Amino acid sequence: RAYEEELARRRREKAKASRDKSELKEHSGAGIAPLLLIDGYNVCGLEDKGIDEANAAFRAGDLDTARLTLTQEIENFKAFSGYRVVVVWDADRNRNKDEDEIEGDLDSGVQTVYSVKNDADSWIEARVVEEMREHASRLVYVATSDGALSSLVRGSGAYVVNAKSFVEELRRATQGEKEILQEMAIAARWNKGKKIAAVGVKDDDVKRKLMEMYKTAPSMEAPANAPKGA
Repeated sequence: RAYEEELARRRREKAKASRDKSELKEHSGAGIAPLLLIDGYNVCGLEDKGIDEANAAFRAGDLDTARLTLTQEIENFKAFSGYRVVVVWDADRNRNKDEDEIEGDLDSGVQTVYSVKNDADSWIEARVVEEMREHASRLVYVATSDGALSSLVRGSGAYVVNAKSFVEELRRATQGEKEILQEMAIAARWNKGKKIAAVGVKDDDVKRKLMEMYKTAPSMEAPANAPKGA
C-alpha cells in the first residue's frame, strides 16, 4: 500500500513538472494560435529581474501606471509572437458593476479583462477550463507565479510559465523587434527606390518605429554581391 501511494505521488509530481515551462513554444503561424493568459498584478509584483517601472508603480500603489507599463511590453510580444493574449486584472471592488469588463479584440490585439465577479485567479481558472472543453487542440499557457493558481490550471490542462520566465520572454520579444526593424530600415536605405510603405508592414505603430530607425539608419551602398532588394 505504501509503495502504491509513493508511486502515485511521484507520477503526480512528474505530470506537474511536465506542465511547468521555462519558455513559450514558438508559434509557426500554422494551425490554431496558442492562448496566453497573464496574471497581471502577479507579473507586476515580480521584483527580482522583473519590469522595474511596473514593479515600482505597483509597490507605490500606482496601479494605473503598473498596468500601462506591463501592457505596453505585452503588446510588443503579441505583435511578434502570433499568440492570442489576455491580460487579467483584479477589478476595483469599489466600482458599482456586476459584470466583468473586457476591452480589446483577442484576434487583433491584447485583450484586457477586469475581473469583477471574482478575482483574477478565478477568472483565469474558468477560462482555462472553457478553452480545454471547446478547443482541446489549442495550447494554453498561464503566466503566473501564484502557487495555488498554477496547480489549478495545470490540473485543467494548461501549461504554466512563471512570472520571471515570462518577463524574459517579453525582453526577448522587444530585442527581436528592434533587430527586425533595424534590418528593414537599413535594407530600405540600401534600396533607395523602395518606400517604407512597400516593405509589407501594416501595423501603424510598427511603421512609425521603422520610419524613426530609417531616418537614422546608416546610409551606405549595398555590396556588389548583395541580393536584389536587400
